[in-house]
Amino acid sequence: MLPLFKEPHLSLVISSIAECNSQGRIWVDDPMKPQTAFIWDKAHIFYLASTLDYEEYNSAVEVLVREQIMPEVRKHMLLRQESASSTFFKLCGSLEVWEDISKSLFKNFKRKVRRFYALERREMESRRGEIPDYFAMMRIDARFMREPSFKNSHAVMDEIYSSWDSIDDYLKKGFGFALVRGGEEIACWCTAEYVSKGKCGIGIETLQKYQRRGFATLTALAFVDHCVANGITPHWDSWDDNIGSIRVAEKVGFELVEKYEVFFGSLS
Repeated sequence: MLPLFKEPHLSLVISSIAECNSQGRIWVDDPMKPQTAFIWDKAHIFYLASTLDYEEYNSAVEVLVREQIMPEVRKHMLLRQESASSTFFKLCGSLEVWEDISKSLFKNFKRKVRRFYALERREMESRRGEIPDYFAMMRIDARFMREPSFKNSHAVMDEIYSSWDSIDDYLKKGFGFALVRGGEEIACWCTAEYVSKGKCGIGIETLQKYQRRGFATLTALAFVDHCVANGITPHWDSWDDNIGSIRVAEKVGFELVEKYEVFFGSLS
């Protein structure tokens, strides 16, 4: 299945799913020699790749999404009290195939461009003295998660659950860092996602009131230093119009690998 997803941004994700480090359900036309594969991350992203002009399989994908996946999605939204109009899906992989089968499944259907970065090499540097007064950089580990004073720790847990099957899986194979103010509030957090042998993706967020203060850069640097020290190549994925995210990535030392297009749409 992996050879079907050759692009770097897809290879990162599919490798992680194949190693059972990321959530995902997989359908293929042939388990031994697949020429078409469909993957759902059990959330908001679909991946489709095919080496064939395979109308029968494409129709089967459309039926699968409509009759099996969408009911699960709607049930999940109901539990979380989300509306269908506010739930968007990202469609990756063979866009020419997606265009044929998805117009009846999604509305507000459009192409969007993303940027994919990697940090292959970086000189290790001391970062002491850069953390502001009353702040501390902390490893997001089991001890961190047991700390009762972090009033917004649920936001970090939500980030982890969006990429990992469980907290235990994250603690075994993942890692992350958080910039904490006064031991009470997490200002910025950066966690590993799409982890596979020798590489990982990055999930990063800064509370709005702490933005534009360089906190994302500091936290990303702590994350990257850990990656470099452990022989891991980190990757950064961003929308092409997210100037803030792009600036942080390039300031930390990430280099652009590719730009790629996805389809983006909400439920019909």
